[in-house]
Amino acid sequence: MLIAIVPTLQFLRRRTVPILSTLILCSAPAIWLFVCWQSTGNPLASFRAHDEYVLARLTAHPEFNSITLERTWNDANRLAYSLNLAVLAGCLVGLVLLFRQWRKGRDWLKATDLMVCLSFFFAYFSFIVVAYLTKNQSDIWPRYGLVMFSLGLAVLAYSAQQIFRNPSVLAKAAFLVVLLYGVFQFKSQAIDLEQFLAAPDRTQAIAKYLRQQYAADPSLKVFCDHPEVRVVSGIPRGQFYDSFNAPKNRDGFIAYLRANNIRFLVIPKEHETSTPSQLFPNLVKENGYVFEGVIPASDDQRADSLYKVLAEKSAPPG
Repeated sequence: MLIAIVPTLQFLRRRTVPILSTLILCSAPAIWLFVCWQSTGNPLASFRAHDEYVLARLTAHPEFNSITLERTWNDANRLAYSLNLAVLAGCLVGLVLLFRQWRKGRDWLKATDLMVCLSFFFAYFSFIVVAYLTKNQSDIWPRYGLVMFSLGLAVLAYSAQQIFRNPSVLAKAAFLVVLLYGVFQFKSQAIDLEQFLAAPDRTQAIAKYLRQQYAADPSLKVFCDHPEVRVVSGIPRGQFYDSFNAPKNRDGFIAYLRANNIRFLVIPKEHETSTPSQLFPNLVKENGYVFEGVIPASDDQRADSLYKVLAEKSAPPG
């Protein structure tokens, strides 16, 4: 989006084609494609991984194949939760103000600060909506609105300034209601943030435990479908295994773990692309002869979890 928007805005302001700026912007994705090519042999490996994730999620949740009113409402609420309705309203008002400048014949194409902010905001917003409607994004999570929240705050301040300069009492009252609702929503977000910070970080706990085990045994091998755990643990990537090359049946998977001398198994909370999570939904309860819970998930909900792969012994009868 930035590769398209920034040169366009510069062209509108300076009336010249910004070649250097375009090359600088293109350098970031070019480097990323090079990194993918060097590490996997495929420059489009990141896109492939995303497509595989979406396909696996749609397979695990067939209801995501259809866009229903209830599902759309829930996803819209998640986006509005992090975006904040007051910020969204401020950006819509800013868009109306920009349209009025155009109607009055002002030179609004000179890339004013308002136009720059709105271009970034609605480009990102449109990207999320289009990806969702075309099923390239199976659902919308609250974090998706954080970028737009930071972009839209400046537009909200500008819109509020223009509204309260307006003599219309109705416009002021309506906008004040929206602002008060935004403050109320921010209060609930602050409470949720406090609870989030107070909750134990299972990812850090798992990574710390694996780091200690690796310090005691540098030959340690781990099956891990959680990328953050792999990075934070500091263990070399070559000693991790994941679901992309693992067998898709129970006996084959257990044999795979033991053949590669894998001692620990990490399962992420987002389990759709995790083979062991699909094969062993009740991991310790049903497979006590194979796995031992180190930082297990509770019975009633999924969570990032860690299990020890036990030494081979005969399975219990039945």
